[in-house]
Amino acid sequence: MANEFIARKGIIVSGSGTVTDTLDVSGAVTASAFKGDGSQLTNLVSASYASTASVAITSSFAETSSVALKVRILSGSQGSGDAVYTGSFTGSFIGDGSGLTGIGGTVTVTGSAPSNPDASELWFDDTTGKTYIYYVSASQGQWILQSDPTYDIGAVVEAATASIAISSSYAVSSSNTITSSYAISSSVATSASYALNGFPYSGSAIITGSLSIGGSLTLSTGSLTINSGSITMPNRPAFRVTGSGGGTSAITTLSGSKTGEEYNQGNHWDNSTGTFTAPIAGLYQVNVTVRTNSNSLGTISQLIVYKNNTGGVTGTPQIMIEYGANTTMNHVGGSTISKLDVGDTLKMVVAVGEISFDGNNNFSVAYIG
Repeated sequence: MANEFIARKGIIVSGSGTVTDTLDVSGAVTASAFKGDGSQLTNLVSASYASTASVAITSSFAETSSVALKVRILSGSQGSGDAVYTGSFTGSFIGDGSGLTGIGGTVTVTGSAPSNPDASELWFDDTTGKTYIYYVSASQGQWILQSDPTYDIGAVVEAATASIAISSSYAVSSSNTITSSYAISSSVATSASYALNGFPYSGSAIITGSLSIGGSLTLSTGSLTINSGSITMPNRPAFRVTGSGGGTSAITTLSGSKTGEEYNQGNHWDNSTGTFTAPIAGLYQVNVTVRTNSNSLGTISQLIVYKNNTGGVTGTPQIMIEYGANTTMNHVGGSTISKLDVGDTLKMVVAVGEISFDGNNNFSVAYIG
């Protein structure tokens, strides 16, 4: 057949061999090199792609074991540009990813807080050894301390210039040890319970501003030292009543029209029953002054402040004022410090004879700690 060349076995071409028509080979063609236009060759994967403009991949591309995608951004005479990928990519990136943004979880090592951080970005302060995470809530973000080799909790509020408000319960349930100084340089307001369960503190708590506690603060061991200033408890339980005069015979609890409130801080004094009820456990200062009703009374007279009186002369006496028969004394006072549990009560009872409780006399109780 014209223009047809059939080789049953291997064919070797050396020197210059020219084929001007189609050469169909059913086996493999090998050569030390191929020359000429290879634009008609198919199923080839280019080793690299150089471009001076953007290369955009707009459809989904999934890397498999048989296909490898390599994007190289070249510079200089080889070309430069951006590789813009708007589809989805399954695979991996190789090389320096320091320029990637918006992925979170990166770690920056520096002595000062990074500017324009991404959410969940980590910052290791190589000057202090502390690690922070950038937490974004709503429209604002902040660096939150994650680890501190010294457990210096003062770092949480270092450089604080305004009030720090804790509006919900703050509970530390695991054991931590603080061995360094805890310094608060501004006002710290705690409006709810601040529970430190198993949180031993072996260092010093230095507060140069103010500390407001709306919940409870318990000091199980150690001591609290105030170098200057004072502790104020504007709502500590306390009351004071004065008398209205006239004699009162035994056995009577002084109350109602016989007592007039001067103040009742915390409202723990019930004037209608003449009863003070302790709202918290602790020590209470108790004071009372009364007057004999008559200097010619032929029997003794007693006024007793009882703890947990349930009627009559029951309960534990805290203060007793006693006048002898035909006494020459008039106004007499007494005071003590009573230890009360929550719910314990105090009452002022005329136990024997007659007693006068007038405007010059008073009964007062105040919590002291």
